[in-house]
Amino acid sequence: MEDGQLQALHEKILTIVKDFDQFGSENGIVYYLMGGSALGAIRHGGFIPWDDDLDVFMDRANYIRFLAMARINLDTDQYYLQEENSDEWSLFLVRLE
Repeated sequence: MEDGQLQALHEKILTIVKDFDQFGSENGIVYYLMGGSALGAIRHGGFIPWDDDLDVFMDRANYIRFLAMARINLDTDQYYLQEENSDEWSLFLVRLE
């Protein structure tokens, strides 16, 4: 991926994380950055220069709350929630695009 493309992707991810943080705050959902996202925030003050995704973690209670609130309050004009263990996504996690 070229530097310009990665920069544009980082800007989009930053928009997503701001929206995700606001959604979490409004709906009482506690989450944590993890993996490369946490490392980038601490070590690089933002993104790991070559990272191309956002990694978040939440405990089971917050995860269940997130799913319930997303089904009701998610801006589906802007985001698509691909739920866990579906025909499209057979893993035990969700993907927000």
